[in-house]
Amino acid sequence: MKKFRGIIVKTFVGILFGLLILSFAVWGIGDTFSPSQYGNVVAEVGDQEITETEFRRSFGRQYSQLQQNLGGGLSSEMLRDLGLPQVVLGQLVTRGLLDQQAQDLGLTVTDDQIRRVIFSQDAFRDSLGQFDRFNFEQFLRANDMTEATFAQEIRRETLQARISQALVSGSSVPDQLARMLYAYQEQRRTARFTEVPLPPAESIEAPDQVALEAFYEQVADRFRSPEYRSVTALWVRPDDFLEEIGISDAQLAEEYEARRATLIEPEEREIEQIVLLTQDQAEAAEAALAGESDLTALGEALETGAPINIGRFSKDALTGTLGPELAEVAFSLSPGELGGPVRSDFGWHVLSVVDISEGRDPSLEDVREELGALVRREGAIEAVISLTNQLDDILAGGAGLEGASEQLTLALIRYPALDATGLDREGQRPGGLASLEGFMQMVNQGEPGEESFLMEDGQDGYFVLRVDGVTPPANRPLSEVSAAVEAAYIEDQRRQLALERAERIAAQVRLGADLAKAAENEGLSVQTSSPMTRFQRDPVSTPSSDFAPVLFATEGEEPFIVEGDRGAAVGVLDSVIPATADEDSERFQDVQQRLRRERANELMSLYLADLQSRYGVSTNQVAIDSIIASY
Repeated sequence: MKKFRGIIVKTFVGILFGLLILSFAVWGIGDTFSPSQYGNVVAEVGDQEITETEFRRSFGRQYSQLQQNLGGGLSSEMLRDLGLPQVVLGQLVTRGLLDQQAQDLGLTVTDDQIRRVIFSQDAFRDSLGQFDRFNFEQFLRANDMTEATFAQEIRRETLQARISQALVSGSSVPDQLARMLYAYQEQRRTARFTEVPLPPAESIEAPDQVALEAFYEQVADRFRSPEYRSVTALWVRPDDFLEEIGISDAQLAEEYEARRATLIEPEEREIEQIVLLTQDQAEAAEAALAGESDLTALGEALETGAPINIGRFSKDALTGTLGPELAEVAFSLSPGELGGPVRSDFGWHVLSVVDISEGRDPSLEDVREELGALVRREGAIEAVISLTNQLDDILAGGAGLEGASEQLTLALIRYPALDATGLDREGQRPGGLASLEGFMQMVNQGEPGEESFLMEDGQDGYFVLRVDGVTPPANRPLSEVSAAVEAAYIEDQRRQLALERAERIAAQVRLGADLAKAAENEGLSVQTSSPMTRFQRDPVSTPSSDFAPVLFATEGEEPFIVEGDRGAAVGVLDSVIPATADEDSERFQDVQQRLRRERANELMSLYLADLQSRYGVSTNQVAIDSIIASY
């Protein structure tokens, strides 16, 4: 979808809409209405309806993209936490508002304008720069669209782009404001500084009991235990039933025959081609094939450009893509051999096979172990489903976890103490937490004594739990954390000594001493920093990530002290390097563009808010929740 939007809208408007769509979802949207009244409608925007099908299609597309980016499965709870339902709804509502505004304004886009948009896109051009219908159809298939729906989306996006461009075209940013911001952001400073290292830990005398207790009283909150919850859980998981699933040789043979079509891996070929646009070129190619075995050389001779690698295909897949005649030719060639020319709707194709991956038709013995594990797993999942149906009925009858455990001979698992992240009092994660995120969400939300719903664990299993009790956060007794408190005491003393030493150096500078001389009195040397901006956070080349902010808060010759992981540092301002817009026009333009985008976003947000109040927006949260729950 991102590529699709990039094809339709210019860069500025595309960025603008991306930001605005997200911000719209943050505002919150209108009222809610009863699902019984509106059936399969997810939202109403003025007199337009957003259907469940429309929402599901848009949500599914973005869900797939998110899944690819993050990897792995995403539960419905995770999708809610990420805010994806609100983002998708915000996009559809924003589109509906702008659609109605375009209609009210009488804006139109002609078929000829749509055709010009399509023909102008580089993604649909061939090597000669001409519109290539093959590339166009590949794009439609990849985005699960027809020509009609694609044209409809172009019309909608073009109209919305016109509205946004008209709205923001008059907005401007004063040049002086941009110059002031650039000067503020790009000003650089250098500092002379000396680092005061932490003294060695072994040089600090361990505290006696009185000192340890006094220190503990000051820092007791550092050693505060989190809230802990005691939990009883009942799990039903496929792994618990695998050993009970038996498979006979006859059953395995039957499964093999039933699944054989899915086990066969067809031969695949990686194909390159050149496409000839005229009959003369095709005849010239046919004449040249007898003495030419290199597709690149043939392309150069016929001035068609370099060959295009169209990918790796099975014979059936290539038939569906280029047609049966081309597939027959491609699968009759040896690697490096040329075939064709073969005519299609796109021209005359000359093919070459780059590589061949042999197919595989495994015997039962080849896949016995793999197939057996799969069948046992499926049997275990069926057993889980059957058992969870019984479990659900038993829990609904009020038997509770203990009663359900006894009736179904399922073991209860008790967790004496779990913090919000699933760790016990020793900082370990107990075994058996098949799906930590979903399980802990129910633990943290549960009220003591209440049983949760029967929930999926993300691994084909189910769980139900009860929070038995809650232990509130509390300071741990010194006897439990004495070693950690002593280590903290020693670290605190090291930092204190480094700061005291830094303060002695700073005091000498305040009295008029040069920083180098004051540092020398402490056996230290001075160095000069590289130029830095006020936003720099670099604890490697500078003594602390706070060094730049403190430096930019300093004026004149006043010394400053910063703490860092390595100890402390004393610095003085060395030089101020002003920034002018003329010295780096590219960076200045970046500042201007950012200000314009922010101004445009603000205007569009206000505009959408006005449209929302004018047309009205209502949502069916029950329908939305039902769709999300299916993931």
